[in-house]
Amino acid sequence: MGQSADNPTYTVQRDDTLSKIAKRFGTTWQALKVLNNLADVNKIAPGQVLKLPAAVDSDHPDLAKPATSAGKVAPIDTQLPSSGPGFVIYNPDDAQGSDRYGTRGFVDALKALAASWSTTGAAPISYGDMSHRNGTSFPPHKGHMSGREVDIRPFRKDGRNLPARWQDTAYDRLTTRRLVELIKQQQPNAQVFFNDPVLHDAGLVKPLAGHDNHLHLQIYD
Repeated sequence: MGQSADNPTYTVQRDDTLSKIAKRFGTTWQALKVLNNLADVNKIAPGQVLKLPAAVDSDHPDLAKPATSAGKVAPIDTQLPSSGPGFVIYNPDDAQGSDRYGTRGFVDALKALAASWSTTGAAPISYGDMSHRNGTSFPPHKGHMSGREVDIRPFRKDGRNLPARWQDTAYDRLTTRRLVELIKQQQPNAQVFFNDPVLHDAGLVKPLAGHDNHLHLQIYD
């Protein structure tokens, strides 16, 4: 999914239908038909770029809400190390770790996830931006102030800790899916945002504008 000046966009994939796309992004095929001036809703082709309703981009979770469902705000004062069993980071310019703060419970959850992942023999999880200490504003992110969220790189077929979008041939969907399944197993209430339509249709992730090249994981108690 991309972003235009006024509307997020979606590039049609093989086997897509307008109804399937509408369901994926929480809208209707009628709305997509009107928005894109489609003469025949049965004639969309792979590679075609469709506009999505602006509400899709604004349907962002309240990432600054209290860290627990009970409304208790846990201190955001625990730093994730730059590496550990089963994980590395992908923002080496953040050598001091100012972008890698979370609540103690969240950091422990990330470490536990990575430790379990390390037993699979796959490449390490690559963690990115979390929150600043005490949850201060974190531009250009809309969120990343709760101490309970982290960006994760999707896996690549070559196992390297390098960028990849879900549309790239280097993208390793199978390994990325295994990670999301492990997240759901360990943290049933976790939310994962990522624009891979296959993982979305499997009920594993939710789409969100700007999330073609990373997963956004948030966990609330």
